[in-house]
Amino acid sequence: MSQIEAIIFDWGGVLIDNPAQDLINYCANALGVSPQDYKKAQLRVEPAFTAGTISEKNFWRKICSELAVNTPQTNSLWYEAFKSVYRPRQEMFDLAGRLKNSGFKTALLTNTEMPSMKFFMEQTYTAFTALTFSCAENVSKPNPSIYKITLEKLNCPAESAVFIDDRPDFIEGAKAVRLKCILYRTFDLLIKDLNDCGIQTKIS
Repeated sequence: MSQIEAIIFDWGGVLIDNPAQDLINYCANALGVSPQDYKKAQLRVEPAFTAGTISEKNFWRKICSELAVNTPQTNSLWYEAFKSVYRPRQEMFDLAGRLKNSGFKTALLTNTEMPSMKFFMEQTYTAFTALTFSCAENVSKPNPSIYKITLEKLNCPAESAVFIDDRPDFIEGAKAVRLKCILYRTFDLLIKDLNDCGIQTKIS
């Protein structure tokens, strides 16, 4: 069994409460449409936005055209929405910090958009050795390339890294590049799963 050198964390649903539905509600309200109609439009455009292949301006242009409403007049509706619904799980950030301070390499690997990445960078978190954002790499989970990019940033072989995510499809993508994986369910179960991988965690 390879010794674990690195732990890779997902963001939404692991380090923070999953913001997806709250983002939908916020943006739908801002545009004056129902969450159901807004969600349908967002799902069609979101993959390109998350992969960084279209700008936020074009993202809203496409959505608002489909919904037959005016484009947002604010500088960045997505940033404002994300900031409003952001709910960090402090115990998870503390865990990442403890692991880093114990000598492990730590990384954030997330499918997210440029405004959300900007918000993250403004928080000046220090718990991570490496950061991988889909919008900056032009590739998203579960594409194997994004996991390989993260491993390269960590200078770590896949067999020596553990990936934590709350989505089974993203776990499967990680397994395709031979990463050890933990499906996040609760904090207590995560601690047990890490211990089972030989990663000792201290909870004060």
